[in-house]
Amino acid sequence: MKIFPKTLFFLQNILRSQHRRNATVSGMVGVLNPLLQLAATPLVFHKIGAASFGMWALITSVVAASGIASLGLGDATTKFVALYRAKQDPTGTIRVIRSTWTMYLLLGAVMSVAMLVSSRSLARWMFKVDVGDAGGAIEALQIASMAIFVRFIYAVSEAALRGYSRYDLDSFWGMTNSVATTVLTVICVQSGGGLRSIILSGLFVSVLTTVAISVTLARIVGSWRWTAPMLDRHSLREVFSFGMFSCIQNVNGVVLLQLDRVVLSGWLGPAAAGYYSACLQLVQTLHGVVSRACAFLFPLAVKYREERNGEALCNLFAKAMLHSTLIGWFFNGAFVVFGPEFLRLWMGAGFPIRAGLILQLLAIWNAILSTSIVPYFFLNATGKEKLNSVIGVVSTLTFLTTAFLFIPMFGNIGAVLARFATILPGLVTRRAVVRAFLFNTRWYAGVLTLLPPAAASGLVFLSKIPALVPYFSAWPAKLLLGIAATGICYAIAKLLYEKGPKLKAETRFTADLDQQPQLT
Repeated sequence: MKIFPKTLFFLQNILRSQHRRNATVSGMVGVLNPLLQLAATPLVFHKIGAASFGMWALITSVVAASGIASLGLGDATTKFVALYRAKQDPTGTIRVIRSTWTMYLLLGAVMSVAMLVSSRSLARWMFKVDVGDAGGAIEALQIASMAIFVRFIYAVSEAALRGYSRYDLDSFWGMTNSVATTVLTVICVQSGGGLRSIILSGLFVSVLTTVAISVTLARIVGSWRWTAPMLDRHSLREVFSFGMFSCIQNVNGVVLLQLDRVVLSGWLGPAAAGYYSACLQLVQTLHGVVSRACAFLFPLAVKYREERNGEALCNLFAKAMLHSTLIGWFFNGAFVVFGPEFLRLWMGAGFPIRAGLILQLLAIWNAILSTSIVPYFFLNATGKEKLNSVIGVVSTLTFLTTAFLFIPMFGNIGAVLARFATILPGLVTRRAVVRAFLFNTRWYAGVLTLLPPAAASGLVFLSKIPALVPYFSAWPAKLLLGIAATGICYAIAKLLYEKGPKLKAETRFTADLDQQPQLT
């Protein structure tokens, strides 16, 4: 009976702290999304086939790519709403939201019309759809063009709620959107609906959740004043000064997340892209677990920097790196160890033959990528968005070069290799944050952040040595191997972020801040 009061006390502590509530709700939403994808993907994939599933993934990629036109105003809105709230300036807060709301309406309309006009070209040439199947694909793209406009409107309320540090509400409506979209997609497919029905149901859900999140923001702000169109020159100068670099980062992100599927479809057809997309969608959803759980760090780091609380900022960085590294490996490590077995249960006996190794390699890449989430947020929050943008461009160019080189040669495995190649440029940003927040000035400091998931993955793949395969073919042996790999990841991460450099360096960090231009 003593367990219940302790559990209740633990839940009360979470609910009292806004930051804990943000991280907990965001993390729970991130866990729910993979579960939904696990349940829905085989139902949709086997019902509509690999080619249609690949086409659906490509249309989703195009809609996601439309976010490039936002010019980075989403992250800029979050940053400056948090900044003006730290300054206790509600007028400035509303002015920023109104200005970005107006810009999003204009940009969303432009992108929606652009996709509507280019739908025939996208269907016939970019997606390599046969002439007989082009009609359905064109119609689906035209419906998706309306979803782009709704997506832009949703993004304003989403960014503003994050600036108010209400990631719990943002995550709730994101979860609602994801659950409803997934359920309706499965219902449409099982009822005999095709690609058009899937896209149309997604549009319907997006409209409802956009209205709901807008009402939520109006209650937080206290009025509907933020919806009145306004193009304030001072606010736009502020958001565009940050948004320019955030836009570059968004472009890089879209290319890194979406381009390989388009290239695969162009070279090998939608069916090949469908197998790869199923695995990539799975690991990207897992990445969303860590990213959502850490997203509250961005406005919090902006707040600490504005308050010039260097010690709190450094300790927050160390704790966030430790937890994001462990959570990233926990979710992805399961697929590194049990990837083929999972695919056999999830998608059928023939799927692991085509995609087993792909899932394992993507899971390793994603575990390493999880260690870059906290550095990304901290660099943007502390005035180093230019460095993030430059390294992002280099990563994108690396990805483009290796994707077009490796995919024609190795197919799906080539796409995975192109993703691994993007880790190298990211070592520069990793070294920058380790130097700034852990005060480790060694030239190889950035490489150290890769060690926990890399060492754990290396241990798992040692079991694939032909002489050792018979000893690790049964699931109990694989389970023990996974536990040992997790222990290695934990031990190295603990050494790096808790037993490493002491973080009592407020004076030094404050001096570093004095050398940076202050936000106005």
